[in-house]
Formats: sequence, C-alpha cells, structure tokens
Amino acid sequence: MEFASDAVRTLGRTGWQVSKIGYGGQRVHAEVEEHAQTLLFALLYGVNLVDTAPYYAGGGSERLVGAVLRALIETQGIRRDEVVVVTKVGPVSGAAYRTALQQEEEGRPYPEMVKLQEGFWHCIHPLWIQEELERSLERLQLERVDLLLLSSPESYFLSADSAADRRQLEAVLYGRIQDAFAQMEQLVRSGRISYYGLSSRGLGTPPDSREHLSLTRCVEEARRAAERVWGSPDRHHFAVVQLPFNLLEQGAYQVPGEPGGRTVLQAAQSFELAVLAARPLNARVGDRLIRLAQYEYDPDAEEPLTTIAAVAAAEREIVLALRAWRLWDAARAGVSGRLFFNIGETMKHLFPDLQHREHWLQALEHFLAPSIVQAVQRTEGLIPQARRIEWEPLKEAYSQAVQRMVAAVSSHFNRQETELKAPFWEALVQALGGEAEGLTLSQMAIQTVASVPGVTAVLCGMKREAYAHECVRLLSRRAFRRYEKALEAVAGLELLGVASDD
Repeated sequence: MEFASDAVRTLGRTGWQVSKIGYGGQRVHAEVEEHAQTLLFALLYGVNLVDTAPYYAGGGSERLVGAVLRALIETQGIRRDEVVVVTKVGPVSGAAYRTALQQEEEGRPYPEMVKLQEGFWHCIHPLWIQEELERSLERLQLERVDLLLLSSPESYFLSADSAADRRQLEAVLYGRIQDAFAQMEQLVRSGRISYYGLSSRGLGTPPDSREHLSLTRCVEEARRAAERVWGSPDRHHFAVVQLPFNLLEQGAYQVPGEPGGRTVLQAAQSFELAVLAARPLNARVGDRLIRLAQYEYDPDAEEPLTTIAAVAAAEREIVLALRAWRLWDAARAGVSGRLFFNIGETMKHLFPDLQHREHWLQALEHFLAPSIVQAVQRTEGLIPQARRIEWEPLKEAYSQAVQRMVAAVSSHFNRQETELKAPFWEALVQALGGEAEGLTLSQMAIQTVASVPGVTAVLCGMKREAYAHECVRLLSRRAFRRYEKALEAVAGLELLGVASDD
C-alpha cells in the first residue's frame, strides 16, 4: 500500500513522526486474540501511534500493548523507537481503586483524591502519578513511556458543589495541574517519560460550561512547572492534547473558548502542541451516543422472534432429556438458574426491550454467550457414555438454533442502524463529491476529522479486524479538501441516539 503525502505527520514540539491514524486501546484486552491481531496488523502496516491507559480494560489494554510490542521487538519486526506509546493517569478504577481504598482504610489516604462515585475516583497528585506510572510501565514492559497524559482533570469541577465559586475552584484545580506537571517534568528528568500532555473532554467547551478547561491556562501552568524544575519556562515538555472530535462534536473546531476568541485547535497550533482526536465515530449529543457507522445485514434474514422460539424449543428438549436421565439437578448445581438452558424464554422478554445494536451486543457478550457456553460445557461433562448417542443430536440442534438466533437478531439491529445513518452517508457524499468515492461512512467520518488543520492524528478503536483494515486503508488517502463542507453538512442532522460498540 502506498502512503499518501500526509499519512505521516509531526507530533508537535516532540519532532517525532507519527501516522495520522492511531491505535486507540480503550476497549482492547490482552486475553482477546483478535485484539492482539488487530494491533499487530496496525503496527505492521503503517500505524505507529498507540494510545492506552491503566484503566482501559482493567489494565488489560496496557498488557496487550506491552505483549505485542515485546514480541515485535524481539523478532525484529519493529524497533522500539519506531512506535510512540501514549498512556494516561488520573481516573482511579478497578485495581487502582482498590489500592486507593485500602490505603484510606489503613489511615494512609492519597492526598487530593476526588471521590466521584463508589468504584470510580480521580487523582492527579504527584504521589499518585508516580505510583500509577510505575504500574503502567510494568504492564507495558517498558522502561520509559513516550507520552504521559493527565486525563480528565476537569473531574474536580464536576465533583464540586454547583453553587461553589468558580474562580476559587479554578485556582485549586490549576494549582493541582501545575503540581502534576512539575511531577511530570521530574519524570522526564529521571527518564521515565519523554513528554507529557493533557486528555480532556473539557477542552473545546464553552467557557461557561461546568467542565470547561482552558488550554491556554494549562500551558501557563506547564511553563511555571518547568520554571520550578528546570529553571526556565521554555524548557517545558508539555507537547500533546487529546480531546473528543467527530462530525457531531465539533467544539474543538467551532467553539471560540480560548483567549482572543480562538478555538482549541487554533490555540494548540500557536503553542506547537499536537492534537489527538478521540472518539471519531462515537458522538455524544446530549444524553445520546451516536455511532457514526453502518453495518452489513442480510435482507432475507429470518424474523428474530421465530429464531428465539426455536432456541426455546431446543432448550425444552434438553431439559426434558436431562430430567429423564436424572441429571438436571447435578447440571444446575452451583450455577445461575435464571439463564441455564433458558436463553430462549429470556430473549422473548428481552428482545422487545432492546433499544439498539449496542444493547444487543452487550447482552450477547456479557450474559447470553457466557451462559450458553457454561450450560453446554457443564452438561457435557455429566453425560454418561451410554447417553452420548442421544445427547449429541440435542446439542447440535441447540447449537444451530442459537446460531440462527444470533444471526437474525444481529441482522435486525444492523439494518436498523444502517437505515438510521443513511442521511449521514448521503450528506457526506454530496458534500465531499469525488473525494468520498469508495469510502464507507466510518472512513468518511474519520478522514474528515483527520483533514482539519491542527489535528495531528485520529485515534481509532481497532478492536475488530474489519474496522482495523478500514482505518489502515486511510493512510493511502490524502486529506479532504472539502472537509469544511463535510462538517457543515452533518452538523444540523438529527438522529435517534444509537450507542457505540467500539
């Protein structure tokens, strides 16, 4: 594949060259083989920017990145200096939350811990940054991380009383940001990171927004931090900002929230900061989450309720057989009875309540599929040899019924979303003209964001093989000349909220 002239770009003041498409690691895990394959594919076919975080998949994302990088380096597939690894610090969840909670219970709480809700806190205190980074480096199997981003510092605003004095809140938060940046400068000095930055959904919001964060003021705090550590404000290592930017969330491009009426993208360019656009396909509009993608579906697919009834019938046959063989109580022992060979009846009630594709995929991945596998495997181990000739046809009939149900329900929601997104596709094709030729809705959405001046790279969550191929192919496409028309064309469209699966 031949790269376009703008496929590789300079990562701000770091001087590093990175691909305009980055690998977003929010929903990937070291234990999922497909995720390892998509990361491997991306790295071998031109992507050299990898974004992760300690709280992505409970640390599983960092472990995946570390394992794949280690394997490639050891086999000389790539050199370490050819890949830019980005991780973050701030949100406290999962194992990190349990660590923080234990410290508090022992009377040794971490300072400045922001308690947003049970199971999810936030902290940017220097001590937390130091310890969290060490845990990240261990998972990543690295001695140094290229970029460490201070993530979601605006959480402090959201945790405060809405009636509190905004200026006082800002004085506290920006003071904490300066201390955090000073710690990061120390980490640069010690060789544990090369540069640092900021990841925030508060960037690009109106100044009167509760979560608004000023990039200009953050740069000022970085300069003060550098003065404290290096004796010169110009020696700061603040180099990158990450923010949400997609066809429906255009604040970074549209909102003049920085001093002088500048947008965040304009301010970032003036400070020589790289901009990483996150969530290019997952648009948050009010309380809705809209996935800017279309999906293949079978126009002749069976009716979902017909296939659900077939699953229920197959399960009844299995239950009757297990009772007749006096194995039912043993098969159910120690497992949840609600879904044990009861998927069909459950789906009869669940299907009408499923609002969109993401609801279906979550139900399938987290509840239905694990319950089916558990029921079959547990029963398989109990069937005596004498009953095998009767069990195998029942198991095969059940397997086929489940496959038919999954195909029918998936096609139903794929069709629903594809028809819903047709106005987006049509608007983009009309706005982009010939530049849109051969591109999917997802590719047009990503390429539009990547074409906006000031955007260095777009982070794409390539957890599925097909999507990874879509993203990598964009490295061969030049930036859209008509990106402004594309952004204008879709800004006014209204759709029903459809959640993301990426």
